[in-house]
Amino acid sequence: MSRSTNNTKEKIIKAAIEVLENKNYQNMKTADIAKKAGVAEGTLYRYFKNKENIFSEVLREYTSVEMDKVFCGVSAKKSLTENLEILGKNFYNEVLEDKKIHKILYKAFSEIEVLEIKEILRELLDCKSDKLEEIFRWEVEKKGIDISHHELELLALSAWGVAEVIIKKHILDSKKKNSKKDIKKLLLVYAEILEKYRK
Repeated sequence: MSRSTNNTKEKIIKAAIEVLENKNYQNMKTADIAKKAGVAEGTLYRYFKNKENIFSEVLREYTSVEMDKVFCGVSAKKSLTENLEILGKNFYNEVLEDKKIHKILYKAFSEIEVLEIKEILRELLDCKSDKLEEIFRWEVEKKGIDISHHELELLALSAWGVAEVIIKKHILDSKKKNSKKDIKKLLLVYAEILEKYRK
């Protein structure tokens, strides 16, 4: 794919994010996206089949970028506490940098009857929980903690889920000042829970 092709596609995706920030998926029109991107509507259809395809691409782009940012710096060589502190800081900073993409993500859950969107949301959740589970597993292997795969999976899912709730509260109330500390405290509680399995 040529650089100009990539640039046009990126412009369309960025334009879609801007449109989706103020409209829900049902009200999003390809004509509005094309106008915002500075391309003809016909050009948009050379890159995307329909608006579902555009929305799906927005979600895929988000998944890739978020995973890179949120899990940057975590390592099997670090302790669980160190990794969770890095994760909490990255997660908070990533949300602050791009609140609008999180608002779009929450809107996406109202569109799960669209099969393509449902699959991407499932993929997104699986990616996050699998990576967080891997971080917990590093500690399990280092310390010989006796915990089942299912329990580890539930631990990872619940940690991510509660962090998401804190972020939603942060987005809803911009006066909230404790979100960063709350996420850090929350993740460290999960480190303590895992430690209890050693006893």
